[in-house]
Amino acid sequence: ILRCTKQSFFALKKRLAARGGIAGLLYVEKPFFNVDIELSLPLVTMNPSLDEIQGAINRCALNILRCSKSIYQWAPTPVPVPRTDRETFHRLIAGDYQIVAVCLMLTGAVEGTKKQV
Repeated sequence: ILRCTKQSFFALKKRLAARGGIAGLLYVEKPFFNVDIELSLPLVTMNPSLDEIQGAINRCALNILRCSKSIYQWAPTPVPVPRTDRETFHRLIAGDYQIVAVCLMLTGAVEGTKKQV
């Protein structure tokens, strides 16, 4: 479960950080976000805005983490244990160093772009 969660986060990170280049000429992925830019002098507007894009990224990361809340740890004994007495994997997964690091990176993913725009 931890491995699947990490792979989901790393796939999201890789897709958001993708840049064009020689490899991009051979295989072009569908864009993660479609952004419309309107030029009406003296203003330039984006739709969706960078804040809306960051909000969507944050919701994706949150939903990946929430998946572990619905998976309960199984008991080592064959005796059935009620769900209320079992813990979920959420605490283990949310406390993993690599997952925390990639979550922090994703929550600030658009900040560098804001300075350029």
